Amino acid sequence: FLIPTYAIFQSGARSYLFSIVLLWIIFFIKFIKKGIFKNILLITSTLIIGFFFFKSNMIDKFSFTLNNEYTSNNAAISFSSGRLEFWMIDLKEWYNLDFFDKFLGKGFDYVYEVNNVKYGLKIWAHNDIINVLLCNGVLGLSVYLFIVIHSFICLNSDKRINKILVILYLLIILFINGLFVYQHYLYSYLLLYVFFDNIKENEYIYEEEKNVVNNKAISYRRLTIRSQE
Repeated sequence: FLIPTYAIFQSGARSYLFSIVLLWIIFFIKFIKKGIFKNILLITSTLIIGFFFFKSNMIDKFSFTLNNEYTSNNAAISFSSGRLEFWMIDLKEWYNLDFFDKFLGKGFDYVYEVNNVKYGLKIWAHNDIINVLLCNGVLGLSVYLFIVIHSFICLNSDKRINKILVILYLLIILFINGLFVYQHYLYSYLLLYVFFDNIKENEYIYEEEKNVVNNKAISYRRLTIRSQE
């Protein structure tokens, strides 16, 4: 967990701070059981992560964003690196489309054209909902959301915390950065999904094997008692 954490810090991408927090929560929930050791490890990990954070490129990104007069005079817009501003531009653009384009979208690279002309940067929407809505319309967004929601429903886990962590791991980045140019993050979500799914399957197999062993032990005792009689 330390290696991917350090790599994310060096990338300077602030969005993945949420992913780091979720990964470490998963680590503590699934692998650290004992109370005293858990507390010691929590303090140690916090200090190490804090050290890496303040020595990383990410702290420079925070400072640059907040003090960048060219982004916006509005603190919220500056902190979001302009996202709030070009999100509104993209949503207004979709709203002004005709019915046909609203339903089917304007094509893969349309969001780049809109942001280049109206915001001054040739960038994607940094939000999958807005990006898919503008490029693929209501139809494309419906298919996209169906796949995402269906994956949540089909997650084979009987513990609510597992589902919440997996859902948050995808949704937070989906909304604040998007998977549009971050396919590697989608792969990491699939790995996390399989990880939790296998935990459930392994727990089921363990319980089945345990029941088989217990049943054999009971049968053996009964045979022993009968033979003694």
